[in-house]
Amino acid sequence: MPGGRMIRPSRFFWRIFLAQVSVLALVLLVCLGLVVSDRERTALSALDARLDAQARTAAEFWPAIASLTGNRAEADGVARRLALAGGGTLRVTFLAGDGRVLADSAAQPSTDNHADRPEVRGALERGSARSRRWSHTMSGHWRYSAVRIGAEGEAAGVARASLPQEEYDAAAAAEFRSTGLIFALAWGIGALVALGLSRLLSVPLRRLVRLARRQDAASARSLGEVDEVDVLAESLTGLREELTVTEALLEHQRVTFELLMAQLRDGVIVADARGRIALINPAAMQLLDLTTTAAGGAGVFQGKPIEACIPLLELQGMLRTNEAGSEDDGVEGSPDGDRRVELRRRGGSVVLLARSSPIRLRGTPAEGGEDQVGRLLILTDVTELARTVQVRSDFVANASHELRTPLAAIRMASEMLRSVDAASEPEELRRCLEVIDRHTAWLEELVRDLLDLSKLESPMARFQPRIIEVERFVSELAERFTATIQRKGLHFRVDGSGGPRRIAVNPSLLRMVLDNLVDNALKFTPPQGRVTVAWRSVDRQVVFEVADTGCGIPIEDQARVFERFYQVERARSGAREDMPRGTGLGLSIVRHAVAAMRGQIELHSVLGRGTRMQVSLPQGLKPIEEAEGLQDSVDAAGAAGSQ
Repeated sequence: MPGGRMIRPSRFFWRIFLAQVSVLALVLLVCLGLVVSDRERTALSALDARLDAQARTAAEFWPAIASLTGNRAEADGVARRLALAGGGTLRVTFLAGDGRVLADSAAQPSTDNHADRPEVRGALERGSARSRRWSHTMSGHWRYSAVRIGAEGEAAGVARASLPQEEYDAAAAAEFRSTGLIFALAWGIGALVALGLSRLLSVPLRRLVRLARRQDAASARSLGEVDEVDVLAESLTGLREELTVTEALLEHQRVTFELLMAQLRDGVIVADARGRIALINPAAMQLLDLTTTAAGGAGVFQGKPIEACIPLLELQGMLRTNEAGSEDDGVEGSPDGDRRVELRRRGGSVVLLARSSPIRLRGTPAEGGEDQVGRLLILTDVTELARTVQVRSDFVANASHELRTPLAAIRMASEMLRSVDAASEPEELRRCLEVIDRHTAWLEELVRDLLDLSKLESPMARFQPRIIEVERFVSELAERFTATIQRKGLHFRVDGSGGPRRIAVNPSLLRMVLDNLVDNALKFTPPQGRVTVAWRSVDRQVVFEVADTGCGIPIEDQARVFERFYQVERARSGAREDMPRGTGLGLSIVRHAVAAMRGQIELHSVLGRGTRMQVSLPQGLKPIEEAEGLQDSVDAAGAAGSQ
C-alpha cells in the first residue's frame, strides 16, 4: 500500500467474501454429492460386471467339477484356483441342481444345502441372478452372482461367484476421497477468486461512502463503527427523500401553472425563437376557434409551426422574432404593442385586442440549454366592448341628428318671427308659434326619453318592487291620456277580468312601459279606432296587453322596432301623414324596462289591422296573497320605525 499503510478490510468486504465463499461451498457440496453418487454407481456396476464374468467363467469349469463328484477335496481345489485367478477376495462355489454344495473356494467350505438361497433360486428360474445378503458361512455381508448350468427345467447345477461387501465399500470410499480432493482444490481456488472480487467491489463502495459523508457531515462516522452499506443506504434514502420533495414541488407548480392558464380569460400564446408554439392556453384556443381532441388538449399544438396553428397573418407576424434582434421590420417583424384584429369563426365574428412582447425562454437540452428570446402574445376578447362603443357612437350620431331637426325648425321659425308683423300677419305669427311649440314639445319628449333610457342602462340603477293596486294604476294611466283619446275620438277600454288585484312590481318601470305602449297605440290608431289595455294571471305571471286597431307594422320591420331611433317608414306602414311622429326611442325604453323587471315582451302585428304588445312579468315566485302579506309586513315595519 502507499506509504506502507495497510487498509483494514471492512465489514462490507467480509460480507461479500463470506457470502461468495458460502455460496461456492454450497454449490460444490451439491456437485460433490451428485458426482460421488454417479461415480459410486459406476464403480459398483463395474464390480457387479466383474462378478458376473467370474460366475460365467466358473460355469465353463462345470464338466471338471462334475467329473470329481465324490472327491470333494479335488473339487474344492479347482474352485480355489478359479478364485485365485479372479484375484482379491473372490469366492467361487459350485452347486448341484438340488442345492448341494459340490465345491467351494472358501477356507471353510460350506456343507449346507443352498437351494433356498435367493441367487440360487433366481439362477435356476431365470438363468442368472444377483443378491446381497448375510453369509452364515463367511459371517458377513456378501454380494453374489449365480449362473445356471444346463437348460431350464433340466439344470445340472449352478456356478456362483461372490465378493464381500467390504470390497464394494472400499471402492466407493476411494471414489469419494478422490472426488472430494478435487472439489476441495476447486473450493480453494474459488475462495481466492472470491477474495479478489470482494476487494474489487468493496474499494469503489468505500469511495462512494467517503463522498456521501463529505456531502452529509452529520453522518460522518468511522468505517469501523458503521457498515459502508448502511452509510450508503442512509445517504441514498436522504437523496430519495429530497428528490421526492422536489418532484412533489415541481408537480405542484406544474398543476398550479396549468390551472392558472386554464382559468385565465385572456388567451396566452408563447412562441420560441424558431417560430414554433411553446405554450397555448385553453382561452386562446377558444378565441381562435382551434379544435382538438379532449385527450390531447392544448399539448397537441406544442412544437408546431405558428403558421399551422394561428389563422391570422397579423397574429403570426406578432409571434415571429427578428433574427437580427432588431425592432419591427415590417411584414416579417414582431412589433411590440397593441393591435385590434377581427376574426371570423363559426359562432360569428369576434374582435380581439392582441398585445405582444418579447419573453426569455430556457432552451431544451437538445439545443444546448441556452436561453433564447421568444414572443408572448396575449389575446383579449373585446367584442362586447367594440359593440358597445359602436352602439354608443351610433346613438350619439342618431341623437345629434334627431336634435338637429327640431332645432333647425325652431331656429327657422324664430327668424321668421323677426320679420313678421303681428298686426298685419296674425296667421303667419300663429303658424310660427305653432311650429316652435310643436318642435319644443317634441324636443322635450326626446330629452325625457333619453333620460329614461340612460337611467335604465345605468349599472348603478336599482329598481325595487312594491305592491300596487293594478286597477288604480291603469285608471291613472287612462287619465293621463284622456285628452288625446277625446281629441281623436278613440274607443279606450280597460279589461282586468281574470287578472290579479295587487301585484309586486316597480311602479316607475311599469308606468314607463305602459305609457310608451299606450302612447304608440294612440298615436298610430286612426280616429274612431279602438285601444285596449288588459291584464291577467298566467302561470304565476301577470301579463299586460296593449292592443290597437292602428296601421300595424310590416313583418320585415318587426325585428328592428326595438332598436334606438328606428322608425318604420310611413309609406311601408300605411300611416297617414297627419299622424304624429315619434322619437324612435319608445320601444327601446320598453325593452330595457321590461328586462329590468326580468320580464319578456312579445310583438304581434298585422299590417293594416293593428298591433298587440304583450308584456309578461314574473311575481318573484310568490303568489299574490303572499305579496299582500309582504306589503302588510313592510307597512307594519315602517310604522314601528316611525314610532
